[in-house]
Amino acid sequence: MDQAFPSIDLFLWAKLFMARIAIIVPIYNVERYLDDCLESLSNQSFKDFEVVLVDDGSPDRSENIYNRYLNEDNRFRLQKQSNQGLGPARNNGLRSVDSEFAVFVDSDDRLDNNFLEKMISAADETGSSIVCCGYKMIDTFGETRKEMLFSSSNITIREKTEKVTLPVNAWGKLYKNIHFEDLDFPAIKYEDLAVIPYITLSAENVSLIPDTLYHYRITPGSLARVNHNDETNMVALDHLIQIFKNKYLFDSYHDEIEYLFVRHLLRYRLMEGWPSLRYLKNVYKYGKINFPKWHKNYYFSTHNDVNDLKLFRILGPLFYKFYLSGRHKFRFDARYI
Repeated sequence: MDQAFPSIDLFLWAKLFMARIAIIVPIYNVERYLDDCLESLSNQSFKDFEVVLVDDGSPDRSENIYNRYLNEDNRFRLQKQSNQGLGPARNNGLRSVDSEFAVFVDSDDRLDNNFLEKMISAADETGSSIVCCGYKMIDTFGETRKEMLFSSSNITIREKTEKVTLPVNAWGKLYKNIHFEDLDFPAIKYEDLAVIPYITLSAENVSLIPDTLYHYRITPGSLARVNHNDETNMVALDHLIQIFKNKYLFDSYHDEIEYLFVRHLLRYRLMEGWPSLRYLKNVYKYGKINFPKWHKNYYFSTHNDVNDLKLFRILGPLFYKFYLSGRHKFRFDARYI
C-alpha cells in the first residue's frame, strides 16, 4: 500500500525559498557611483538576501552597469518603471517581495560588508521590528567627511515619543515588511519625512546600534541632496501630520511633530544652509499657522542652536536674512563635491 506524503502548506514551502531580507535600490542617473553601491551589496557577509533594482526611467548608462550584476548574481533582479521618483520606486520594490525584512539603499550610497549581518543580529537578539545604525557622510571620492553615531552601545527604544523623533531617513534601517502593508511612500520629495516617523512609532521596539554601517554620499546629483530653497519639505510634513490626524494621534504627538518642524524645516535650512528670502517668509508663515509656540518646544530647548533660531522668530524673515549673511557656514568644502 502506498504511503501518502504528509501535506505541507504551500505558504510554508514558499517561506523555505524566499530571502529573509530584501534590499530595494531605486536607480536614477547614478552611473558614476552605481557599481560601488551594487558591489557593496553583493559582498555582504550575511547571504540570505535578494536585491530588487528599480530602474526609475534612468536616462544614463546605469543599465549597462546593473546588467552585469543581474547576469552574475541570481540574488539580483530588476523592475523598470517610468520616471516617478524615489517614493513610488520604493513602493514598487516593496510590493514585489515576500521577505521578512526590507532595507532601502540609495543607488549613490554604499553599505559596509557586514551591514546586513549586524542589523539582522540586532533584530533577532532584541525582537525589534526596526533596527537603525549610524552612518558616514562621504564625498564623491568615498572619503568620510562626517560620522553620525547614536551611542557607544546598543539601545532598544520602547518609549513611543522617542520613536517619533528618531532620524527620518528611510535608509540606514532594517524594517519588518509588515510596517509597509498599509502605508506607501508619497510621490513627493522628502518622502521619508512624510512617513518614517509614523513607521518608527508603529514598531513595538526599535533598536539603535552604534556601528556606522551606511555610507551616505553627498554629490551634486544625490537622490536626496538638500536644496535649501525647496519648499516641498512643508508638503512632506503636511502629509505626515495628516497621517497622524487620520489615526487620531496628532494631539498625542503634537510636541514630537512640532520638533520635526524645527529640526527639518528650520534648523537644517537656517543653520546649515543659505535659504532664500522667499523660503524664510514661507517657513515663517508655516510655523506661525501650524506651530505658533515652536520656540517653546521641549525637545528643541536642549539644542545649541536654540538662541539663533529664536532670533528668526524675533527678527522675522527679512532681518534674519541679513543676520545669516554674517554667520553663514558651509557644511562641506566645495572641492570635495
